[in-house]
Formats: sequence, structure tokens, C-alpha cells
Amino acid sequence: MRQKLRIIFFGIAVLISLAMASMVGRAPPRSVAAIGEAEVGGTFALKTSAGKVVRDADLRGRVSILYFGATADDGISVAALTILGAALQRLGARSDVISVYFVGLDPEHDGPERLQAFLEKHLPRAVALTGPVNEINDLSSKYKLYYKKIVDPLLPIGHVIEHASLYYIMNRDGAYAAHVPYTTSLEDLVREISVHLD
Repeated sequence: MRQKLRIIFFGIAVLISLAMASMVGRAPPRSVAAIGEAEVGGTFALKTSAGKVVRDADLRGRVSILYFGATADDGISVAALTILGAALQRLGARSDVISVYFVGLDPEHDGPERLQAFLEKHLPRAVALTGPVNEINDLSSKYKLYYKKIVDPLLPIGHVIEHASLYYIMNRDGAYAAHVPYTTSLEDLVREISVHLD
């Protein structure tokens, strides 16, 4: 029964990811560009695995891709990071101007060391960002990202993180430019990222 409920919840999360294209800005077939500067995103100050503080202002000057995820999310983050890594590889040297940030949605379980080890395995160039639960809640709200901690005693760590899986592309001004669902094809993801490199 619990497994069936988790499958249902996962299905809902995927539908929410796809529905984001109609909730934020205008909606091309697979990605979304911002209408207003303040619609998605906002101020934040989170720490890397090394303890360095990264603020929203630090995104300026480079194209950035933000992804919100967790190590315990039924493999969604692993799949998303793998796809993103393939897209960056396709871009070749053009991807050198891109910074990738992984915002941890489960700070009580995913401490700095765990996040670092996770990223080194799945996308080494990504920088882990973490902070107190209230700050993660605040940032996910600013980015209009759905996520929820589902408690299940039958799971190895007692819970799973259910969340929308989206790549947020930030322009060189550090402002939100577009978001792309991780269900987008690799070709379309590469194309969308390329638009913001030109």
C-alpha cells in the first residue's frame, strides 16, 4: 500500500513539473522564459560543502543552472544530474561559462559531506548549496518549486523527498531566464541552454 502511495505521489510530482510551464511566464513547447524580473527567484545566502557562503549576487557575470534535489528522492536527482551532465558535455567548451548549483532540499539528512560525495559521483562540476530548513523552504518558495518530505518508516532512512524536477537557467545578470523540466529531451535541453549563452 505504501509503495502504491509513493508511486501516486511521484506521478503527481512529475505532473507538477510539467505544469510549471503554464505557471511561470510564457510557455514554449518545453521551456519557459520569464515575463517579469521578479516572478521567479530572489535573494539567498547558502553555504557550499566547503562552508563558503554563496549569495544570489554571486551568480552575476556567468550563466548559472540551479537544480533543487536530494540524495533520497527515488533517483530523480541522479537522473536529472546525469542528463544535465550529458547536455554540458554536448556543449563542449561553450559550457565553461556555466556554473551549476545543486540546492539540497533535505538539509537534515544531506549534510555538506554527503552532498559533496553525491555530486562527485553524479556531476562533479556542480556546487552543493545547503542551509537551514527554513531557508531552503524560503528559497524553494521564491522559485515556485514544489517539494515535500514524505515520512515512511519502511524506507532505509525513514523518508523520501518528493519534488518537482526542473533546471533553472539564470542569465549573466543573475536573474531568472527560464526553467526546463528534466523530462525534456537532451537535444531540447542543449538548445535551451545554448540560447542563453549567445
